[in-house]
Amino acid sequence: MPDDLSQEEKRGFKLALRIISRKSRTSLEIEEALTRKGIDRAAILKSISLLEELGYLNDQDYAYNYAVLKASEKLWGTKRIHVELKKKRLPESVISEALKRLKDEVSDEETLEKALKKKIASMHDLSDARDVRRLFNYLARHGFAGHLIIEKMKKLKMAVPHEF
Repeated sequence: MPDDLSQEEKRGFKLALRIISRKSRTSLEIEEALTRKGIDRAAILKSISLLEELGYLNDQDYAYNYAVLKASEKLWGTKRIHVELKKKRLPESVISEALKRLKDEVSDEETLEKALKKKIASMHDLSDARDVRRLFNYLARHGFAGHLIIEKMKKLKMAVPHEF
């Protein structure tokens, strides 16, 4: 920690370090947390700036890591990841870059296929149109485009209801 910080800036920096040591956060989340703790605005901005300089806080890395985690572990599609990153109030440019990097590593089609197989394994009977609809809706809620879902379901020779 630099020696030229005021007491308030040191307090803000220490609090911010404690916050990000538990869980990765966006700069806005750090700002809001420090505001709730009563840190003044100048100290908050200085703390965030220091964290960014030291490489402890980077919204682009946060968005990318979040996207990779949700795609690989939760089997979410890019639409769902986009919505969740927007909820975290990250700039559109940061979200777009993170999703572009994600698509370079893993496609929505691959993730959809994994999600589809995982869900099918937990379902008992897919001969009923109602169950196929439930499967479709599940995948749509996970952020996959309707046309991709239908395409994958047809590849697996599933009876896709006409209303899709």
